Amino acid sequence: MESIYNIAEICSRKGLKNFVLSPGSRCAPLTVAIVRHPELTSRTITDERSAAFIALGLSLETQKPIGLLCTSGTAALNYAPAVAEAFYQQIPLIILTADRPPEWVDQQDGQTIRQQHIYGSHVKNFFQLPTDHENPDSSWHIQRTISEAINLAESYPKGPVHINIPLREPFYPQNSSNVKYSAVKIIEKVNAQTSIDTESLQQLIQLFNQSEKVVLLSGQNNDDIKLNNAVSEFSAFHNIPVWAEPISNIHCTNSIQNIDIILSGETEQEKLTPDLLITFGHSVLSKSLKSFLRKYKPKYHWHVDPSGEGADTYQCLTHIIPVEPVSFFNIFKGEVKCDAWLNNWIDMDTKGLTFLNNFFPNLLEFSEFKAAFEVIKNLYPENILHLSNSMPVRYANYLGSFIKSGTIVRANRGTSGIDGVVSTAVGNALGTNKLVFLLTGDLAFFYDRNAFWNNYLPDNLRIVLLNNHGGGIFNMIDGPKNLKEGPEYFITRQNLKANNIANEFGLEYLYCNDTGSLNTVLPKLLTTSGKAKILEIETSIENNTKVFNFFKQQIKERYGK
Repeated sequence: MESIYNIAEICSRKGLKNFVLSPGSRCAPLTVAIVRHPELTSRTITDERSAAFIALGLSLETQKPIGLLCTSGTAALNYAPAVAEAFYQQIPLIILTADRPPEWVDQQDGQTIRQQHIYGSHVKNFFQLPTDHENPDSSWHIQRTISEAINLAESYPKGPVHINIPLREPFYPQNSSNVKYSAVKIIEKVNAQTSIDTESLQQLIQLFNQSEKVVLLSGQNNDDIKLNNAVSEFSAFHNIPVWAEPISNIHCTNSIQNIDIILSGETEQEKLTPDLLITFGHSVLSKSLKSFLRKYKPKYHWHVDPSGEGADTYQCLTHIIPVEPVSFFNIFKGEVKCDAWLNNWIDMDTKGLTFLNNFFPNLLEFSEFKAAFEVIKNLYPENILHLSNSMPVRYANYLGSFIKSGTIVRANRGTSGIDGVVSTAVGNALGTNKLVFLLTGDLAFFYDRNAFWNNYLPDNLRIVLLNNHGGGIFNMIDGPKNLKEGPEYFITRQNLKANNIANEFGLEYLYCNDTGSLNTVLPKLLTTSGKAKILEIETSIENNTKVFNFFKQQIKERYGK
């Protein structure tokens, strides 16, 4: 088993220091090797689906690859949702799955499924280790494979890799002295810098200079001071607006944060179309923005991405620029653009903020939208805000102007699923001393309740639960709200509350159902008490729908005034 034990040593030497393990017999040799290694930190999470999302959240915070280990069979399948999310968010995970020897696959043996390529095209690569671990060539094969896998996970675009490890019995070492780490071979990968050649750069500058109306659009990014500074300087020098949603984590003088309100309030949208759209980062949240750009296509669309790949999200992609965005914005210098284009966007953004500042204080009815507003505007700049999918991330997108500069905003927008959002926030909180807030709906919360089923629940975790007892988004979009099957099969009514979960797992429980009680409990949520906390905000789907529809109606009627 020495070659298997040495996997832990190679990981340590390569800088992979954190593991999330799930219990099982088939993975026992590697579990023992990882847990006993003096330079590795390991946590055991029983539910593999939660474990994988916790690892994802930990990697988001540490910006380092995280190791995952599970036993054979369906345990490996439970990693799949988080693996897909990591793939599309470009988050490095090293997935180690124990397996039966290949001759026992499909032979009706326990915990045996077809594990090779189990994650399909949602990993950067799949590696199968040899069954014979003692042969010198096999040992060499294992060592170079682990190095290659970690190098690949950390190479741009970062992402998950899968290593399948067939193991024969016996699994458990007879005594501690049997677990030894020997000298290992590792392979380092040197990072290379890619730059734009002079001729291509001049061609881009020429197109830029010919374009009167230029816009930067940032997709989802992790917080990056260098990127934020480069974007700020580029937009300030060239006099161009930056369309920046909360999940972009971009804050600069020229950032336009009320794009959804602008597009909803402006009747003549065609005049807002840029000649040149420059994009960077991952996915964009706003459906109205994507629809706008698909309908009123810019003449040129450049996507800046060091992988040399780019999704044609708006059906107008013309150039892929394969360099780091920071490098591009630092080296590119074109002509300064006319003030009028930028000033018009800033004026529209200011009107949007004025509308929001008038709307919420004058809103008498309590709703989850108003509650989200109160929570977000009270967060401190040093906080981290996770956004669940469905309505919470949409509410926050409208409220981006109230998210203070310095607040890190994260969301599982790689696949946009509701599975694993609580676990992701838990993993994030394990990697930092900052307060980590999760704004989530009830279905996502209860779907991932096993996120609390571990021995590492961090006391800096804050859950803000918008409990309307169903999937309220399906009462707000055309289609399901008009179907007789809507309440049962789309909205999915449920009567659960979070107090039992809080009691079961030892979280401090706070509750409100109106503005007065929210104002009372909110300060308690923002303070530290040595415990993780849940604030349950109970509302009704019908009232939430009424308030949100009124909000959109008021944008159309008053935004332009």
